[in-house]
Amino acid sequence: MNNKNKFLLQIFEKIGAPLFTSVNEVATRAVMTGQAQNLLTNMEQAGLVAKLLTNITKASSAISEKLDLETQDPDSDDLQVSLAAILSPVISNTYQLTGQVLKDEDIERITSSFETIRTFSNHFSSMPEGTERLENLPAHKAPHDKTQLTLQNIMGIVPLINAVSAFPFGEDPNKLLKKIITRIQSEVDDIKKELISTESPQDNTSHIQIFNTVIMMYSQCHFSEMARIMAMGDKEREENSLSIDTVWIMFDQRMDMLKTLTHSIVGSSDVVQKTTQTDETFPLHPSEIKAQNTPEADETSAIQNNQSSQESQGPMSFFSKKMKMVRQNDKSNCSMLVTSCANI
Repeated sequence: MNNKNKFLLQIFEKIGAPLFTSVNEVATRAVMTGQAQNLLTNMEQAGLVAKLLTNITKASSAISEKLDLETQDPDSDDLQVSLAAILSPVISNTYQLTGQVLKDEDIERITSSFETIRTFSNHFSSMPEGTERLENLPAHKAPHDKTQLTLQNIMGIVPLINAVSAFPFGEDPNKLLKKIITRIQSEVDDIKKELISTESPQDNTSHIQIFNTVIMMYSQCHFSEMARIMAMGDKEREENSLSIDTVWIMFDQRMDMLKTLTHSIVGSSDVVQKTTQTDETFPLHPSEIKAQNTPEADETSAIQNNQSSQESQGPMSFFSKKMKMVRQNDKSNCSMLVTSCANI
């Protein structure tokens, strides 16, 4: 893949995907609550995404100017693109909550928030060690010490804290948070049992990835139910008791799918490995052993080896090598595949 395609994929993932998700969420919610008759057309969706991109451009320009951010190459757009990637989730979440394209005063409010964060950062030294810890905060980065592992766990729980703080379903937020974390940890342990044969005791990377995935899945269920309740009228809200039960039902459905997929991936990997091992160690019949020791067998073996060598250099040899790599790495990469299933 060339650099241009890699760059476009990064733009789609970090800037485009959050915008499209928020536009689709608001449109779907409007239809479900009766505020709209039909979903948006492709042109209407594209128009909203374009307006949100304009919001991002205005905000990134204002932030780079007010914070006096500089780049080594004045003609390069790397700073603006990086800021756009940071601002895309912020703009998307704001639109998802309000259902309205941001106004100038909203952009000013976001810019002021970033100025506050800049002031906060000035109280700390920008040593290489600090930069390294920040770079390794994402779950896919292997923690290099216990402190980094703790920081990654705290970072992963942030979406859960946001969900409970926004809407605790009439329960005590602290008690509800502990209850949810206990339940999530139980689900993570169940998934890890499928992967136990592929994990070393010191490898915490996959645990963090699975933990963050399950938290994200729960948070989506939590916010979805919160949006449904908030969209109710006063009379309808009085008739329906406030309960977190619906969240657990949605969460259980998603976890069942995730566990089924995990079991399927690990199971298919076991079948491939067992078949390979059986083929390699299958005992020979005594008559076959005698046949191998004859001159004719040596000549036949030489011809077969020559053909095998030619085939290994043929146009299909690339794929056979790839299949061997897949068989070897299938199970060890299962935790990464589980992480990618968060959007089910």
